[in-house]
Amino acid sequence: MPTSELHQWAQGWIDAVSYDAENAHIGRFSRLDIEIRTTEGERYVVEYDGGAVRARPAPDHLDAAAEDGGPGGSRTSSPVDRLVLRGSRAVWCELADPGATPRRHDLLALTKAAAGIEVVAGREVMIRHLRVLARLVDVAKAVTAGTEGGPRGTVAPAPDGEQLPDPAVAPVVENVVGRYLRLRSDGTEQRIYFEEAGPADGDAPVILALHTAGADSRQYRHLLADTDITSRYRVVAFDLPAHGRSLPPEGWWRREHLLTTDSYATLVRDVADALDLPRPVVLGCSMGGSLVLELARRDPDRWGGVVGLSGALSLEGRFQDWSLHPDVNAQQVVPTWTASLMSPHGPEQARREVWWIYSQGGPGVYRGDTYFYSEDLDLRETAGSIDTARCPVYLLTGEYDHACTPADTDAARAAIPGARGGVMPGVGHFPMAENYPVFRTYLLSVLDELAGGQE
Repeated sequence: MPTSELHQWAQGWIDAVSYDAENAHIGRFSRLDIEIRTTEGERYVVEYDGGAVRARPAPDHLDAAAEDGGPGGSRTSSPVDRLVLRGSRAVWCELADPGATPRRHDLLALTKAAAGIEVVAGREVMIRHLRVLARLVDVAKAVTAGTEGGPRGTVAPAPDGEQLPDPAVAPVVENVVGRYLRLRSDGTEQRIYFEEAGPADGDAPVILALHTAGADSRQYRHLLADTDITSRYRVVAFDLPAHGRSLPPEGWWRREHLLTTDSYATLVRDVADALDLPRPVVLGCSMGGSLVLELARRDPDRWGGVVGLSGALSLEGRFQDWSLHPDVNAQQVVPTWTASLMSPHGPEQARREVWWIYSQGGPGVYRGDTYFYSEDLDLRETAGSIDTARCPVYLLTGEYDHACTPADTDAARAAIPGARGGVMPGVGHFPMAENYPVFRTYLLSVLDELAGGQE
């Protein structure tokens, strides 16, 4: 981009940020300088002060504290956080490109990508102000696209099978029932909230749905409301302890929450047994998508099949401590961190809903769940023993997912004889929640294959 065009674009971005209503209310307490460096030697500073933005060339010398990401600058009497980022001109253009390729589509993705953006200083600052930074990138993409501030995406109509009458005409009571299950699992008394829809008779096949780390079963609300599926299947989705409407067990404050493979697998089996679910198809996403592989390995005859979304044999790098830091608002950072894993092209209402669910997680819960997902579970030596003739395995991953990449899932499929699945274009880490109409086409195909194999 020529210099004159760059300056024109930058002014358009500054204007769009200043008029952006979301930026105005989420950024009122953020004060930071973002130094943008190019590998070609250019340096600029974006000053962000309570929602207002100003850009200027970077000074030739910065004090040591600023280079370390500590307080720098003297715009007012109070210190200013400093973030220093470096990348090529091309990668900075990529960050502002609304059509950027999968897994290079936002700031966090580019900090992990090859030839991406390097965090030179202030990684803690980036985490602390992540929601503001993500919004600034959204507005930049909108400016590039020629639209006024805000991420792209439209509210999709109800997917096929999800019959939602207009509530303006008549009130709607969905055919979803929520109840509590009391049981003892792994030596601990639990009170588990679950929702279900579909045939009440015991002959109908069952789908048992497992939510993602730090979230809850609301992620499956579209599946539970899909009458095309619930006319044939009983769908059950439950909240893990300390998630959603399942309170943590007694004495939870005395110990750190660290979800383990044994406790997680045991609880899923205990819930299925307590609800008398006959060989359900277990559908899990993210940590649930990896757990289903362990379920198939441990007890293949208990399950009618497993479907893992963003499931892998082992993942590293997701278990981090920043959500416990006293200067980090985990209620905003955790959902923004996970929102990076979604495709920017899905319905905005759905993507915002995923963010909202994550904003309601308990302190340390997301971190403790990722302990299982990123530290405790490792199936690399045992995946080959999974018997897909007894328990069919399907693995599906969205192309925008940079936590569990399509390559991670491909490796899992290759290690499990007979495993099937593939990549889902146009979606990210939360397909059943971020873009259900796309996801259901893959789910229906899997369910039809499973039903055909049982005939």
